Amino acid sequence: MPIVRIMEAFLIKQRLLMSVAAAALFAGSGLADTTISSDTTTALTTGTLLSSGTGTANAGNITIDSGDSIKISTTKIGVITVDTSSYVYSDGTLKNSGVSAAYGIHVDVSSSPDLSGASFINASSSTITGTGIYLDSSSSLLLTGDGTGK
Repeated sequence: MPIVRIMEAFLIKQRLLMSVAAAALFAGSGLADTTISSDTTTALTTGTLLSSGTGTANAGNITIDSGDSIKISTTKIGVITVDTSSYVYSDGTLKNSGVSAAYGIHVDVSSSPDLSGASFINASSSTITGTGIYLDSSSSLLLTGDGTGK
């Protein structure tokens, strides 16, 4: 009888490991979420970088805290590029200045992202759902400086 119990324990353990592996596989896109809690100077992309390769890719859902910012000075690159089903919630400042063709938020919908499941809590503790980009009351988007095409 001890052999049967050892085999039972082995099979239970094997099923548990398979369940955990399957859950991890189907849990989501694998993108890490990004929270900006201090001023930064690097552009972010929710998924794959554009052909220019500028910024940080795979940022997932992006949150900019109140009083914090993303400030860049880059032509034809968004401060944030949204190219997945991830959301952007800003209670801070997004700025691309001093260049021509400055982009604030670049939205690439060629992959037909589905934002119906997006959900987050805003600064006034309200739940926001089904929204891809949300600029809260203290948020700002600044495109100033030299050049045209803003």
